[in-house]
Amino acid sequence: MSDGRFTLSLGSGEKPNKHVVSRGWPAVDIRHEMLAESVEAIRARWNGDYVTNRRKHITVENARILSMLDETPGLAVAVNGEQSIESPSSTRRT
Repeated sequence: MSDGRFTLSLGSGEKPNKHVVSRGWPAVDIRHEMLAESVEAIRARWNGDYVTNRRKHITVENARILSMLDETPGLAVAVNGEQSIESPSSTRRT
């Protein structure tokens, strides 16, 4: 699955194993928005520059990756069901 040494794997989580934070757990559509914004913020930093992202759910101020790799790491996104594979066109990559 990983041709390189590292693949970052992300998912939106699900209530059965994440509700222990004692603050409730967002609905699936909100979690998908949060995941899409997170992927966007992570990808923006892979160019090595300082980047600020201010979105609906995720805000990162003036952040950068200090030790850049020679190649961009792989990114795997976990999905479960039809709603999970539908993504906003702004974050969809082919």
